[in-house]
Amino acid sequence: MRRSFVALFLIPLVAIATSVPWKAGRSVESWSARSYIQKLPKAVEQDGSRLPLVVLLHGFTGSAEAIEAYSGLGSLAESEGFILVVPQGLGRPAGWNCGFINLGKAGVDDLSFLSKLLDRVTTELPVDPARVFVAGHSNGAMMANALGGLRPDKIAAIAAVAGVIGVGKSNPKMMPNPKGPISVLHIHGTADQVVAYSPGAVAVLTGVGAKDAVKWWAEKDGITASPTETQEKGFESILYQSHTATVQLLSLIGWGHDWPTSQQSPINGARTIWNFFKAHPKRLSSNDPK
Repeated sequence: MRRSFVALFLIPLVAIATSVPWKAGRSVESWSARSYIQKLPKAVEQDGSRLPLVVLLHGFTGSAEAIEAYSGLGSLAESEGFILVVPQGLGRPAGWNCGFINLGKAGVDDLSFLSKLLDRVTTELPVDPARVFVAGHSNGAMMANALGGLRPDKIAAIAAVAGVIGVGKSNPKMMPNPKGPISVLHIHGTADQVVAYSPGAVAVLTGVGAKDAVKWWAEKDGITASPTETQEKGFESILYQSHTATVQLLSLIGWGHDWPTSQQSPINGARTIWNFFKAHPKRLSSNDPK
């Protein structure tokens, strides 16, 4: 009688001990009077798993729902097993206040919001602290640069599609110097007429050119070696590397402002960005291999 009672008592305890608190799926979360899409892959239900996190930022006039779909990262999150968080900017139209360029709601500190959101999701979700990444398009790419520079303690790498690090034809207003080394991927179409690829190009927004941007990042990351330049079908690569960080520019020949897709461009933007992220986790200590 006593044995049966103990056995019955232990059954729910075992179930509780082996249960996983997270469930896979997509949800729209509200926090701090803001909203963001959260996608948890099936891998989140594996007991003890710690997964990569990708924060994805839409462009000016865009939305979280739109970039989740057209970037390809929404579908890739499940197949590759990473957590995807897609915040919604404020304003009409919506955008982000990056500091060096403000296209969001007046008076809103978007950098502070995103920094705190990053802390929130990495604390509440089963995130691998060595694999936290940020990607963005256009104004979202500008914010990815700014957020990466602000939080290299948290972020391992960023990817910026059709974005800049400074705006203005002469003496451009720049983002602040990064607070530490971080790996950076820039993807930019050479025929972009919205955000100029080079300072002398005709576009809605001009500023620091793509090549100057990755050179700036490499210098701030402490990379002293000369870059490796290669040409592929439809695009060119400039690659800076050191034992602490990697900085790369992919120049898409004749491409405009759109996010690159596998059907229309020489690269698949989502796959290229994810491959870069996978290859560049954060070194959590000086003894960790790069």
